[in-house]
Amino acid sequence: MKKRLFIAIPISAKSIKYILHWEKKQKVEINWISSTDLHITLIPPFYEDSEATSIEKMRSIKNLLTKFILDFNLIEIRKAQIDRKSRPLILWIRGDTNYNLQELLKNLNKIFFSDVQPLEFIPHITLARFKAGKINLNKFKNIKINLVEKVTKITLYESVTPEKNLKRKYLKLAEVPLK
Repeated sequence: MKKRLFIAIPISAKSIKYILHWEKKQKVEINWISSTDLHITLIPPFYEDSEATSIEKMRSIKNLLTKFILDFNLIEIRKAQIDRKSRPLILWIRGDTNYNLQELLKNLNKIFFSDVQPLEFIPHITLARFKAGKINLNKFKNIKINLVEKVTKITLYESVTPEKNLKRKYLKLAEVPLK
């Protein structure tokens, strides 16, 4: 059975604390993403028979990557980018892209997919997924915030669904510290 893998930046404890404090103040009943699953996706899910090849590729990029800062400044609602009629809505924190992030993405795409052109990338942290009509969408219209994330490592995750109708869990398979 193929494994569903993706590469992401894990969120720092400081940013998680900030996010959880903000969520608590909202007093809205939606399915918030678990704090342990918060991340910034760099390479969206791809499938492999074994994670061993991807772990080796992750190790090979260790010296190519340097630490950098990402600024997140806006909370907004977007439609999920999945091919389904009833696409869920996503509440996310949107960030700004920068040169270091673009270089990281370019290197990752080159190593993992050689000649595939990366899609337009919007750095973001997904906070919740929900169906339209569940909440008053105006509550989350263009909320300004100031969240700074220091990127010190990237992680290869496996996305697993333990049983039918349960939430996906993200298992860390490999972490690469940035220099």
